[in-house]
Amino acid sequence: MSATRTQTGSVTLIAAGPGDAQLLSVRAVRALTNATFVMADHDVVEIAKKFVGHEVEIVAAVDGEGLPLENAARAKAVVEAAKAGHEVARILSGDPVLDGAFAREVAALNKSKIVFEYVPCVSTITGVAGFAGIGLTANKSHEVRIIDANNSDINWSDHVASHVTLTILNGADKAVEISAMVQPLINARSFQHWKKFQLPLRTHAKLVQG
Repeated sequence: MSATRTQTGSVTLIAAGPGDAQLLSVRAVRALTNATFVMADHDVVEIAKKFVGHEVEIVAAVDGEGLPLENAARAKAVVEAAKAGHEVARILSGDPVLDGAFAREVAALNKSKIVFEYVPCVSTITGVAGFAGIGLTANKSHEVRIIDANNSDINWSDHVASHVTLTILNGADKAVEISAMVQPLINARSFQHWKKFQLPLRTHAKLVQG
């Protein structure tokens, strides 16, 4: 008698966005509600708990010492759960498309031929700007540049321009340091701009944590 083959489940990758459960989409909530296996980044476990069934265990993406799992380990757990027939909800903190972790987990799913769906979030890029009442392409700005403040090789002089809005990720804790580097560039270019056009130079910038 041959063994019954387990039907492979599916995976829903959910972006948690700014961290407010009320900002999750209806589709994200449905995926969490219907999931039989949930893996959540450690800082969004509480969000997952609001929607996941009481009988479903939420696996935090951390190791035995409470440190974040490597991407390979996260992807392996998700793939194994899907192959066991689970409907998997993998909820990631922030806007995962902005970093490499998302791409590596998707690559593992594709390699394993696991069907998956991505449910996007309210992005911190537009969400923070909207909360602050800032239009990314307002006034004369018609270009948006996203910079990761964790990159130590940023040449700020390449990005200060009147037509550019700077969105600086992971920058909230470095606001004073960034301002000290950027403000002199703005002042110098503003003076040159004023001499030429008799108008001040305006560079828009916003800092986003995470």
